[in-house]
Parts: sequence; structure tokens; C-alpha cells
Amino acid sequence: MTLRRKIITRSVLFVLLILLGAALFRASGILPEATKEGLLQFQQRLRESGWMAPAVYTLLCAVAVVLFIPAIPLILAGALFGAVLGSVCAFAGLLLGASASFLLSRYAFRPLVERLIMHRPVFQRLDEGVKREGWHMVLVTRLLPIFPFCPQNYAYGVTGISFRAFTLVSGVCILPAVVAYVLIGASLISGKGNPGETLGYLLGGATVLGLLYLAMRLVRRKYRLPHTGDNATPGEPLAKEK
Repeated sequence: MTLRRKIITRSVLFVLLILLGAALFRASGILPEATKEGLLQFQQRLRESGWMAPAVYTLLCAVAVVLFIPAIPLILAGALFGAVLGSVCAFAGLLLGASASFLLSRYAFRPLVERLIMHRPVFQRLDEGVKREGWHMVLVTRLLPIFPFCPQNYAYGVTGISFRAFTLVSGVCILPAVVAYVLIGASLISGKGNPGETLGYLLGGATVLGLLYLAMRLVRRKYRLPHTGDNATPGEPLAKEK
């Protein structure tokens, strides 16, 4: 089989797998809605897995990331296991999904991913930024709303960033947001009619989000980035403060 045919075959397989997987995932009805009722229904479905429920939930989060499915409702549902275990499972799932996407892009579908994105200006700047700044580029794009989370995972797979650096920096950046959303989810389902408990979870989530916002501002200031998402283009030299 010629190289061109291999690329075409892998490209078709990749697209079909993503589309089929996403369609089946959505059609299954397993994804929770971001409401109290939706989360409680999701809890009932998870209970059918018994003691394997945390592992099943973690795997669902990972699959959602690989298939480009918004994971926020799933992160909110982590509160079903409590704030601590839910945060751990959601974090593990998102990081596993991001790592799997990176590896699929680098080793299984690299020709396709390159063909899809290599001519796009945003990727060219991202690639140039990685060459110049290394893991700092991952930090900036993870913390700032430059472009979506799931496409980043595949895009970084065809840059020069190492898997270790990608995974470590991604993990550090993902964790605060996961904790915040799990706490917000807990305010929806764990208050049990107790206004004080509900308010406590909300304040906890808001506090973490506030700290994350401060971290974003510090990153903007450190690398002298614009304050608008449209102008915060990856790949422009990161002029660090001295």
C-alpha cells in the first residue's frame, strides 16, 4: 500500500471513528444534563455499575474528550461521588482523554491531523510558539481562552512538545477548573434542601474560579498578552516580564 493510500485510509478511519463514536455516545442518552434532575438521573444510571461506578464515570469523561463532546455536564456530575472523589475522577478522566487524544494524533493519525490543520494560521502560530517557548505555550493556551480544549489535544500531538511536558502542564491547568465545576455541581445535588450547604458549595466553586481568573491575569501580564481573546494569538513571541 502506497503512502498516499495509507494516509487516505487512516484519514477516513479517523473521521468515521470520531463521528460514529460521538453519535453513539449522544444517542445512548448517558450524557447528563446540567440540571439537578439531569444529574440525579445520571446518578441512577451510574448506580447500575455498582462499585465500578467511579471507574465508569472516569472513562466516560475520557471518551467525551477524545470525541470532542463538551465535558462540563460530566464534570458537574462528578459531585455525585462527593467533592473530593468526584474531583479526582473528573480530573483523571479529562487528563486521560487529553493524553489519549495527543497520542492518537502523534502516532496513529498524524498525517490526517497535519493535513487538516497544518495550513491554518492558528496552528502555524501554535507550532512556532512551541518551538520558541516549549511548555510555556501549553500553559498559555490552557489557561487563556485562545481556542477550545479538545482540538488543542490533537494539535499539540503534531508539534514538537514532549508527551511528558504536555501531560504535566495540562494536568496543572485542568485541576482548578475541575474542582470548581464539581463544587458547583455539588451545590445542585448535594445541598438536600440545606441552603447553608448549597451556599457553601457555591462559594467554594466561585472562590476557585476567582483564583483561576487571577492566574489567567497573571499569565497575561507575565507574557504581556492582549486582554481580548481574539487578539491573544498563540505563537506570537511571549515577552516575559523581567
